[in-house]
Amino acid sequence: MTVPDKRVAILSPVAWRTPPRHYGAWETVASNVTEGLVSRGWDVTLFATRDSVTRAHLHAVVERGYEEDPAIDPKVAEYLHISYTRLVKTPVGMWRVTLSSAATGRNLRVQETLRRHSRGQWADG
Repeated sequence: MTVPDKRVAILSPVAWRTPPRHYGAWETVASNVTEGLVSRGWDVTLFATRDSVTRAHLHAVVERGYEEDPAIDPKVAEYLHISYTRLVKTPVGMWRVTLSSAATGRNLRVQETLRRHSRGQWADG
């Protein structure tokens, strides 16, 4: 299924690469959402570390995760990362993650709430 007019950006944390080599819960969520949307024909931009692995368009100002390189100041990396996303005109997806109890046997559900950029204003998409 191809959805040519569906564009979204995913902002991943920059503590670890996306997907993480080891630990990195939120980077894992960002990777799963990104790759799932790409496989469904979405035009996805992933904001993450430069060493991240993705089929989406990758934008990065931080070379590697600050938890993986002690020479990187975490606050500087985070501010650079967040500031850079403001320069790129791509709608940013906001995701509400619902975790269900393991006892109920339900799966992790991700509910999508998107906003699309239209004529310089954010509108519900």
